Amino acid sequence: PTTIGSPRGTELVSATPSAGFRPDIEGLRAIAVVAVVLFHAGIPGVGGGHVGVDVFFVISGFLITGMLWREVTGAGTVRPRRFYGARARRLLPAAATVGVATAIGSALLLPPLQARTVLGDGIASALYVGNYRFAMQGTDYLAADVPPSPFQHYWSLGVEEQFYLLWPALIIGTAWLIRRTRLRTALNPYLTVLAAVAAISFTLSVAWTRTAPPWAFFSLPTRAWELAVGGLVALSAAHWQRLPARTAAIAAAGGLGVIVLSCIALGTGTAYPGTAALLPVLGTALVIGAGCAATGAGAGRLLSIAPMRAVGRVSYSWYLWHWPVLLLMPYVLGHRAALADRVAASIISAGLAVITLHLVENPARFAGREIGRASCRERV
Repeated sequence: PTTIGSPRGTELVSATPSAGFRPDIEGLRAIAVVAVVLFHAGIPGVGGGHVGVDVFFVISGFLITGMLWREVTGAGTVRPRRFYGARARRLLPAAATVGVATAIGSALLLPPLQARTVLGDGIASALYVGNYRFAMQGTDYLAADVPPSPFQHYWSLGVEEQFYLLWPALIIGTAWLIRRTRLRTALNPYLTVLAAVAAISFTLSVAWTRTAPPWAFFSLPTRAWELAVGGLVALSAAHWQRLPARTAAIAAAGGLGVIVLSCIALGTGTAYPGTAALLPVLGTALVIGAGCAATGAGAGRLLSIAPMRAVGRVSYSWYLWHWPVLLLMPYVLGHRAALADRVAASIISAGLAVITLHLVENPARFAGREIGRASCRERV
């Protein structure tokens, strides 16, 4: 479903997904987190599972842009206090819980010098600038020469938080420009601005993947295009909605197939993100866009089944827990983790994720009736 609104002071009309819940997106989160967990656990055949993070980026871009667009078309502006309050309630409690546990575990289990470095990583991650710390250290995410940090996976949270900081300003600035110039155009100015951001960011990503790989991998400027693609799908939802049911089903199946192919075909030797990231990003855009027309058929139905949605609900906490558990388990065992140990670590982290969902995430997210309703709608 979509809602239609026109920005104040313009004659523009555009449709974006309504606040209705998208079960297929919840299932898509499950695909993303399972891909990342299997990749980090070293499961054979999933050498490109790191693309699950790209899937998360596109989903976030779609949901956040749609939410901001509904607000700016309804109220004429964005209410930053409400926006950032909702994001904080959604993200901070679980991230802080896992972060504190990881810091304590690292201090107890790691050699002192390594633990000191890890605690520095934790502080940077808590400030949501860990991605730049890892970039400045020249970290090779896909082929590390030294033991990776238990906080390394927080890099993606840094990218998203920086996105949340800048995106409302971009929307507010565009709305101000429209009112100031009394712009009349057949093109949606918000879509035009977002397309420009995507084009510049993608160009930078391709260039830096060749010349500065760590910065290409970890920084917002080279990842913004992935979030922007999700935003472009949100702002073009009216066109997606017009797809015939069969065409939408084929598009969703094709997009899901491309995501799975990315997980299998890409590997640690692939220059990334660069042009290779087009596969998971465009695949995700197809799945989400096709779902604007129909979520109850084909791939949308598969993603909406109860088991997929159950995994999707714990995806955020599972993402947070799986990496430190995998990294610290060998120090607990006293030997290098075998495949069976890594599988066990993944299962343990899933259990911790369920506990965190019920004891930390949900209480914070549903703290009050209105907060709960908003969170159910957005699932961001």
